[in-house]
Amino acid sequence: VATGWRLYPGAVSFQSSNRWDIAGATKFGFRTVWINRSNQPEEYRDFPPALILPSLEALVPGS
Repeated sequence: VATGWRLYPGAVSFQSSNRWDIAGATKFGFRTVWINRSNQPEEYRDFPPALILPSLEALVPGS
């Protein structure tokens, strides 16, 4: 994505409910949002997400 769109990795926002996906994307340099719907414990402390939200709806201001 970053190469194809000529973006710096930090300009890409990556959202997932899978913590392992967030860890990989964070390691790559993406800005990550972990959608932690079921309040799972943190498993990858070395690669923290930029933000943790309880739902996709929480991404939209005022929702």
